[in-house]
Amino acid sequence: MDTSLVSSESVELLSRITGQQLRQQDLTPTVRFIAALVTVLLGLIYADGTVEDEEKQWLQTTLEQFVPSESNVRRLTHLIFKGVIKNQVYAKTNQLRTLTAPLSGSERFLLLTFCYQMSAANNKMDYPEQRYLEAIAKRLGIEQRHLAVLEQQFNGLVMFEPAALDEVHDLLKPSQFHMLDSVLVQAAGDMLAVLPAKQ
Repeated sequence: MDTSLVSSESVELLSRITGQQLRQQDLTPTVRFIAALVTVLLGLIYADGTVEDEEKQWLQTTLEQFVPSESNVRRLTHLIFKGVIKNQVYAKTNQLRTLTAPLSGSERFLLLTFCYQMSAANNKMDYPEQRYLEAIAKRLGIEQRHLAVLEQQFNGLVMFEPAALDEVHDLLKPSQFHMLDSVLVQAAGDMLAVLPAKQ
């Protein structure tokens, strides 16, 4: 995560979303990652115009797993969640760009893996969800061959391009997430564990 990219625009946007007067030091790497995560996952939930109970449950469980219940980050996450829905941030490309600008390539890829996990939570990926995943991957700057690895993994296929699979392994190495809380580092490790071994 490039902390130099945490602009006044990011602080202003998250202040507006949460209804709080935030400062740059309030936007820790984990808070910034969670704000981007909430935004892309809500975008996926609303992509097909219907909100499935399984998707809502998966999102709630996931956020609770990453954010300690007795913390300011939990309160801020709740405000981000409400604000993203109210302001439909997930549908605004410029705001999504502002939220994801400080994230590294590995962190952006991890966001996309969460999207695929949630999409798989209700055991079906419909066309609007597929289109959203492709669009969000493009906005996040995810290379097509890395996206293909995720698509193949979550569709139960076993034909992986060896070089792309190796690159995805490198993107998800726990050392890539040293600025995030340990539970997020563990999430990257969990995703890595379900992929086929490096070639």
